[in-house]
Formats: sequence, C-alpha cells, structure tokens
Amino acid sequence: MTKAVIIILIISDLILPKSLALKIEDHFIKNNPENGQKIAVTLTNQVKGKPISIHKTPSKVNEQSIYSGSSEIIYAIDLNTNFVLTDKNGQQKFPMASLTKLMTAHIAFNELDLNKIVTVPNYNLNSKDSRMGLIPGEKMSVRDLLYGLLVQSAGDAALTLAKEISGNDTEFAKLMNAKAKEIDLTDTNFTNSIGIDDFNHHSTAKDLAGLTRTLILKTDFRNMVSSKSYIAKSESGLTHALENTNKLLDNKLVFGVKTGKTDAAGECLISLAKVGDHEILTVVMGSANRFTETQNLINWIKVNYKW
Repeated sequence: MTKAVIIILIISDLILPKSLALKIEDHFIKNNPENGQKIAVTLTNQVKGKPISIHKTPSKVNEQSIYSGSSEIIYAIDLNTNFVLTDKNGQQKFPMASLTKLMTAHIAFNELDLNKIVTVPNYNLNSKDSRMGLIPGEKMSVRDLLYGLLVQSAGDAALTLAKEISGNDTEFAKLMNAKAKEIDLTDTNFTNSIGIDDFNHHSTAKDLAGLTRTLILKTDFRNMVSSKSYIAKSESGLTHALENTNKLLDNKLVFGVKTGKTDAAGECLISLAKVGDHEILTVVMGSANRFTETQNLINWIKVNYKW
C-alpha cells in the first residue's frame, strides 16, 4: 500500500480513561500484517463517537543518510504519526526566543473569546523586541491581537494578552508553566510571555513541536500563521499593517508557523510544511541562518523518506 488511512468509529458508549483525555493524541505503533510496515494508530479526538485514524509511518529510503546541518538544534516530525524524521539535540534545553509566543497564543485561544475587545495597557518593551505599534488605551479584538502575535511576532500584543488574562506578565508566566505541565511539556519553563532571554526561560525542540501540534488543531491558528500580511484594526479605526516574519511562507510548501531570534537563542524557526500529501513540522534553534537551514531540511526529508 502506498498509503493506509483507516477510519474506525469508536462505539458510542466508549469512555476513555482520564489519562488519555488529558492528551491531544495518543499513539500506538503496530505492525501492518500485510507487509510488515509499521503503522501508527492515532486517537484524533477523545470524545466518544469520533474517529480513530490509522496512518502509515514514513520509512527511510537510505538508512545511511543523516541530516546534521549547522544549527545547534534540528528536529522534524511527521505530523500525523509524531514519527521523528530527524533529531539533533531535540531534547536539549535551550533558549526559545519568540517561539515562546506559541504558548501565549495557546492560552489566549483557550481563555478568551476571539471577538472580545481588550484595552491595551501601559507596557515596556526592549528596543529589539518586535511590536505592532499598539498604543496604550487602544481597544482591539483578541483575534487581531493574536494576528499581531503570530504574524508579526508582536511583543506588545503578547503583553496585552497576558495582562488581560492574568493581570501582569509575572502571573501569566505561572499560568504558562501550569499549561505546559497539562500538555506534557516536561523540559519547558517560562518566565515571560514574549521570549526575553532568561536563564530559567527554556524549552526543547521536542516540547515545542508538541505544543505546535496542539495549536495546529485549531483552524483559526492555521489561518493566522499562514497569513503573509494582515491589517489589524482597533475599535477607533486605527490600523496596524502586519507582515509575516517567516520568509519561507508561501502556502505551497511552507504554511507557517513561528519565528524567533535573540542573542542567546540565535535564529529559531518552527515550520509546517508539506511533503507530497503529508504534513511535517520542522524545528530549528540556535541557527545562523534559520531559513536556509529549514529549506535544506525539508529538501532532505523529501529525498530521504517515503510514506
């Protein structure tokens, strides 16, 4: 088989254990009796009556081929099965720069109505921090703040959302850590909503890939990170023109997700890409050229794996 996707309906009265319900997806690897190839059984939704999908795991064309690259950390997975395609220091704790904002977005999606109007507070940003140019007192929807956060990596949007949810950035960081535990990000710790370098602010490529997989389940998130540009508008009619910071975004090969860059983290990039009909996630951290590295990584996967 070139592709195995089997949908099995969970019987209507099936109740899954709490330990499973706390996870977005659980994976079980089994052998395909037809050809011995491994397949991954994915519980796509722990709500009774929803489907279970069974996907083939990708197989390597050349077992001797290894992608090393020049970045400190390089990690890639097949999105359907969570199969690791390559792993260079994927479980090493490392500064995450603005990849932090993925958790800020995750919390905002879950805590706030996208249509809620929020007042921009007074805030302080470093001169190097990305921003969308919010003015204290300006009123804007959570939706447009999230566009600013995810398209232009706006630190002022992050601080506004953090203030709205938790009262201040310090309390919001505590919530970020609580949410990280909920979704099993075991090697991640946050001290701020923006991604400012701090000894105790770190994650791993594996954890960040897991967080991104959670977010990608949301249609609104996919729409935001795939937007090359966007006009955010306040209640008074003031507009903010946003430009996506991901230079690889073309919505043909690369469909998002998030950039980051600080002195300690170097250049960082998580990308959602398509190889044939299959979606993959790549994570590059501590890079001198995140876009070239990611492009090379995607090309290597296309040549070295089949589904």
